[in-house]
Amino acid sequence: MAPKAIPKPESILVIKTSSLGDIVCALPVLTQLRRLYPAAHIAWVVDHRFADLLDGHPFLDQVYVFQHHRLRAGTGAWSSLLGFLSARRALAQRLRERSWDVALDLQSLFKSAIILAASRARVRIAAFSQIRHLPVLLGANRLVCAARGHAIERYLQIAAPLGVKADEVEFCLHVSEEARRWAEDKLAGLPRPWLVVNPGSAVAAKRWPPEAFAEATGWLVGGRTVGGIIVTGASQDRPAADLIARAAGEAVANLAGQTSLSQLAAVLSLSDAMLTNDTGPMHMMAALGKPVVALFGPTNPALNGPWGRQHVILEASDGRVASIAPAQAVRAVEEVLRRVRG
Repeated sequence: MAPKAIPKPESILVIKTSSLGDIVCALPVLTQLRRLYPAAHIAWVVDHRFADLLDGHPFLDQVYVFQHHRLRAGTGAWSSLLGFLSARRALAQRLRERSWDVALDLQSLFKSAIILAASRARVRIAAFSQIRHLPVLLGANRLVCAARGHAIERYLQIAAPLGVKADEVEFCLHVSEEARRWAEDKLAGLPRPWLVVNPGSAVAAKRWPPEAFAEATGWLVGGRTVGGIIVTGASQDRPAADLIARAAGEAVANLAGQTSLSQLAAVLSLSDAMLTNDTGPMHMMAALGKPVVALFGPTNPALNGPWGRQHVILEASDGRVASIAPAQAVRAVEEVLRRVRG
């Protein structure tokens, strides 16, 4: 049965604070909302670490930055709780400066449920399909049962009461002109084709060994499969990035720890393919329509893999991403680059 439709809203609040990959996967909801309600005031609540990805997005009228993670860096549980309550109070005050017709909780966990309640929106939508979703009862007055599937499909199902369709996926990941000029300057002179190598992940079990990345990179450069290597990652990925850069020789741009999210989006938009762990930049590359060779160990690519058919997913049969051989990655990169040339 189709969910009961909601009267045309004039203001919509999207709540999806983290993580990077999940925010990218939620962008198709924003795309449809803007097309369905071109005159509505649409805003997004996001963690401060990922706000740069949404700043300046043409489909958003406002971005509310939630400072929770910055405040919780105290010495214990009480400090963390007080930081959360302080951040929640400050955000609630800002949200209540506007009257919201609809608030859409795409996170469906405790933190987002508190924000959902604080919005005081007339209609407050959240998903409830697992016991871990119990906190949504604190804030929602409209529950949606989202079937198990890819994250993008789940988010679209949560937004179905607003007329969003589950079979329409368009990301519209914003790349600013300023960021594009920065990326063009950084990559000037690097021979084509460009392969992005992304060795980082917040979860240790998802990280392919840096030595495997370096070995595959050396083969790809030595065999002239790629012209230039672009190494990306956070500042903590710098040791792995340096190892990979040495294997690439002179045809490399080592940008690990040097890009904002908007600059990273620009770099990816200019590149030809990516070799990556299961992590946020993987979803960014896929959202830009570029092919990805994705390395999966403990997670299920059917639920969290890059969206689209242009990718090659290498999945470890034993659940250990380290079990994937460098030669497999090399063959996969060769395959996607043949498609690009074709």
